[in-house]
Amino acid sequence: MKRYVAAVLCMVLCSCTHAASVWWEGEAPATTNFPKSSWFSPQNDAERDKLSGGAWLSNSDNRKPGTDEAFATYRVTVPEKGTYQLWTRKFWQHGPFRWRFGQQAWQECGRNVALADSVELRTHVVANWVYLGSVDLDPGERSFELKLLAKEGESLTACFDAFCLTTTAFFPSGKLKPGEKSGLSEPGRFSVEPPPDDFSKDAMLDLRSLNEPVAGAMGYVKRDGDRLRLASGDEVRFFAVNVSSASAGQSHESVDYLARKLAKLGVNMVRFHSPLFDGDLEKVNPKKLDDLQYLVAAMKKQGIYTHLSFYFPLWVNAKPGDGLDGFDTIQNKHPFGLIYFDERLQSLHRGWMKQALAAPNPYAKTPLATEPALAIVELVNEDSLFFHTFAKQNIPAVQWKKLEQKFGGEILPAWDMTRDGIAKGGAGKLQRMQKQVKFLAELQRGFYADATKYLKTDLGYGGLVVASNWTTADNATLLPIERWTYQACDIIDKHGYFGGPHKGEASGYSVRVGHTYEDRSGLENVSKLPVHMIQEAGFPSMISEIGWPQPNKYRAEFAPIVAALAALQGIDNVSLFAMGSNYVRDAGMGKFQLASPSISMTFPAAALMYRRGDVAEATPTFIEQTEADLFSLTKPSPTEAEALDELRKTGNETRDAAQVVGRVVRTKPPAPRVRRGADQQIQFRDTAGGNVMIIDTPRTKAAIGFLKSAGPIQIGAINIDCKNAYAAILVTSLDDQPIDQSKKVLITAMTDDRPYGFDAPGGTIRSLGQFPFTVEKIEATVDLGRRSSRLPTITVLDENGTPRGRGAEKLAPDAVYTVWKP
Repeated sequence: MKRYVAAVLCMVLCSCTHAASVWWEGEAPATTNFPKSSWFSPQNDAERDKLSGGAWLSNSDNRKPGTDEAFATYRVTVPEKGTYQLWTRKFWQHGPFRWRFGQQAWQECGRNVALADSVELRTHVVANWVYLGSVDLDPGERSFELKLLAKEGESLTACFDAFCLTTTAFFPSGKLKPGEKSGLSEPGRFSVEPPPDDFSKDAMLDLRSLNEPVAGAMGYVKRDGDRLRLASGDEVRFFAVNVSSASAGQSHESVDYLARKLAKLGVNMVRFHSPLFDGDLEKVNPKKLDDLQYLVAAMKKQGIYTHLSFYFPLWVNAKPGDGLDGFDTIQNKHPFGLIYFDERLQSLHRGWMKQALAAPNPYAKTPLATEPALAIVELVNEDSLFFHTFAKQNIPAVQWKKLEQKFGGEILPAWDMTRDGIAKGGAGKLQRMQKQVKFLAELQRGFYADATKYLKTDLGYGGLVVASNWTTADNATLLPIERWTYQACDIIDKHGYFGGPHKGEASGYSVRVGHTYEDRSGLENVSKLPVHMIQEAGFPSMISEIGWPQPNKYRAEFAPIVAALAALQGIDNVSLFAMGSNYVRDAGMGKFQLASPSISMTFPAAALMYRRGDVAEATPTFIEQTEADLFSLTKPSPTEAEALDELRKTGNETRDAAQVVGRVVRTKPPAPRVRRGADQQIQFRDTAGGNVMIIDTPRTKAAIGFLKSAGPIQIGAINIDCKNAYAAILVTSLDDQPIDQSKKVLITAMTDDRPYGFDAPGGTIRSLGQFPFTVEKIEATVDLGRRSSRLPTITVLDENGTPRGRGAEKLAPDAVYTVWKP
């Protein structure tokens, strides 16, 4: 029997510039059969404070036989005729439903709807804005109704906090309404809640002109020895970010906004990292493919190239009917290592490539296979026959036997291929492992070569191909072999993450109340940073995932450190992980996030430093190794520190010393003779309070780290005096001239950031906080040391790079950007 609940409709008419919007509360329907409360109802004031109106409409349990659909109806007053964008703030992807206004056709919000932001009420209960679609409405009172799609026996779990109709772009920011600011801050801190960026010509900080007018308009990015070049012939470095299907799956308007905003911040490539299949491994999901095609087109218009990463073993859960033999016999369902020898999985892999790249493209004249803006296709993310996942507990016996038949003998797991495994194996183990390793390496390299040939010959793809990007069970002996297999493709890739210990359930991919952690600066031991990479002679290099995961109050160093050290090494592409907000403003704390102020607002200075080559390449150090040396397993190589995120740490990181700062290249002998210079652009200073990184180049000068304890820092003519215990201050020429001649100099000052209300006494998280992020107030003076008869014009900019007011040598305490003009 239906239960009708009469309620006072809470509706807010919000004024937006040249726009109309309507807001109504989910918990105030005119009629409904949802219960008055459920397990998902807010349990305390902290949870209520994160919801609009302090509550939401919620449901739980399963739909009982003979009961009606769960529904809610509302009366909505539409202020004017127009095409409106409809959004709702709901509980994650739970509660797929259909909706309509009046007697219009029903529309569906499916289970895999893309989430635009995320605010956690309590563990496993989050509120997310999702875009529902556009709707044409006449003015006046209209009915709006929703019905859950749950059939009898299926879950009724669903929560609705609020709905919003708007005729302009909507920027999800937790419980805030369009045009509203929270006004929340804390003592000694200022909030960062920028208005929507209108990309005004008045902005003094906009790096869109760094990119080509249209990405790929002249042709594909090409490999030229160990360099990347645009079709114009110009050498290029890519300052990139990772995005996912959650970003691509938003409205076209929000994808357009993301593309323009990234270009403004200095980004010229995105790595799309998501599966294109769902449950059926035979088929690419048409919606996901359409989203990818639109993403490539939107980025292309802003001079941004796309890197496609579509396969990761963790995205596949083998089930009966998939044709992947043996997974019904083991607990693990992820096909680690299988791609290199199982014909069924290889066939599926080619099917995904063909369906994605050869399909008609509604947003371009040609399919993605012949779209030069698709600069890179990655074959496999984080998998290898030489990592710890290559073990019998992960690979079914029938598959292991198949591999042994190819080899013609017994195959042993990855541990047996390490130095420790060989040493404990007795007489003959070394020779046995030499044969096995050579076989596996040729098998792995052969897969990469065949897949590349299929892409380029069969599908007509003209861009670059990346093999994979993984580590090994013993990097001193096996990583050079892993990278040897990558040489079947165009670019050598790696991944790396940095941070302090973070413990607790699911801490590998989430941040939760009750977790414990330690803040850690990468300046404590620079040689251990994941930016360092031993490069392969004749091949470009890239880091397609790099991050300083949350929580860590020292993340202001991330983008500048990566930009400076990658430039120093001549790395051609760095892709920061990961952009979760299409509006480049995170609503709450997440494990991997780039859209918090400490990172995204340092992008412009970091991008300029890296892409322009402000930090020149260091004199290379060469490691001579023949192919025979690699496969002997007796000549360990200097290697990189193993720097993995918590999700994939093995517990026995490499015991070999990492390389010091600089450029290191592995080559066949004889190594080129080089005249060693004095590489003094980057220096590190120890202070009583912690380390400081100094960058001293003609166009970029910076002091990063524990600046208060360092006292005044002189970098050439520039003096930086910062009273914040920790900060990153960068001085950057915006007109490509040396700073001492520049007519437009940007000063970027960033301290630590955190969501409002974040509370973690002693490193134990008690509250994750909420939107907005707040930043420690800046206490610093920057003297550029340029004296003339006329006073300079010093302008403070807002978060969008637009002039906010006059500035001075003493930086404004609540502004990240200042522009100095003589």
